[in-house]
Amino acid sequence: MIKQKLTQLKKNKLGSTGLKVSSLGLGGFHQCEVDSDIVGQVMDHFVKIGGNYVETARSYGAGASETKLGQALKKHRRKLILASKTAKRDAEGAWRELNETLETLQTDHLDLYFFHGVNTIEDAGTIVAPGGALEAFTRAKAEGMVKHFAISSHWPAILPQIADDIPFESVLIWGNYLDFCNYPEIPDEILPDLRRRDIGILFMKPLADGYLYRSVENAFRYALRYNPDCIVSGFNSVELLNADAAAVAEGPLTDAENESVLASAPELGRYVCRQCPDCSVLAGRKGRMLKALFELEGKYDRQMNDFLPVDSGTYALRQYLGKWFGNMQRVEALFAENSADFINIIEAGIDSNNVFAPCRYGIDIPRKIQIVAAKLSGGQPAKL
Repeated sequence: MIKQKLTQLKKNKLGSTGLKVSSLGLGGFHQCEVDSDIVGQVMDHFVKIGGNYVETARSYGAGASETKLGQALKKHRRKLILASKTAKRDAEGAWRELNETLETLQTDHLDLYFFHGVNTIEDAGTIVAPGGALEAFTRAKAEGMVKHFAISSHWPAILPQIADDIPFESVLIWGNYLDFCNYPEIPDEILPDLRRRDIGILFMKPLADGYLYRSVENAFRYALRYNPDCIVSGFNSVELLNADAAAVAEGPLTDAENESVLASAPELGRYVCRQCPDCSVLAGRKGRMLKALFELEGKYDRQMNDFLPVDSGTYALRQYLGKWFGNMQRVEALFAENSADFINIIEAGIDSNNVFAPCRYGIDIPRKIQIVAAKLSGGQPAKL
């Protein structure tokens, strides 16, 4: 019997940190869902195939993730690049959580410590103000408790604006084909800006919080097209780990494969706007405003509610994940600020099928406009 060769994960330089991270990382959120024995099996196998980046947060399961991972990683600690996160914005809170994290993870230092979920300029201002979390991070670095600072955000457009104020060296950011349709600024603007600054790029949510479960290989290979230093995934079984590692080993999608995925991915269907250039080119300003309208819908509920019949499992998943990032009020405010322009597009799009060119992905644009208008104004679409 021929023994199957295990996939071996390659290592990549993490920005300017000097660290080399495995191309696939272990995310800690979903370790809350399984018992400690399984977490130990996953950790052992992860290290065996060359994995070394492990990331969790104090808030995951009120410390449950750190507790399980702390036990599982003890014998591997010297081989690992270990990261955790705090959402505390004040120095006292961040310092307390860091010490709790170190104790629970059974380590004397973190290789990366994250300012977690920094979503507003006000958030960033609190962090860097006197008494803010940056003071705790700076003290921890001086005392050898933290090696490098990192940041995550659920409104990534602010990252270039705060990069000169918060000294982060790595960014944890979404990397999947659903959310790149919803947040096109990530591939178009933010990733190039991070590379210019030599900031490490860690992709999270490669399966869009599990929504892309039918498309594991395509999802990982799509993410690889954007050359992240590490893709962090929440695998919590050896079987899931092997599936993710095998997908990463296949390498990025070719241009032709990428077009095929965008055209036929079951999660995108004939409803999700891919933010392709057609509308902008063919319909001028109206086309640009149409793309902006659909982008707001993506930021509102990830374009998940299309008001078409689906099975109960898909419906429940969409209800759970659609507004996961909590950006609804911000999107409603952006819609209201530009309401005159959007209303013109809405009225034109609903009244006529001939205002915009046919969508290359088969989207019924007038119908979608009506749905988006209802969502962003707090109502329900009229009869479709």
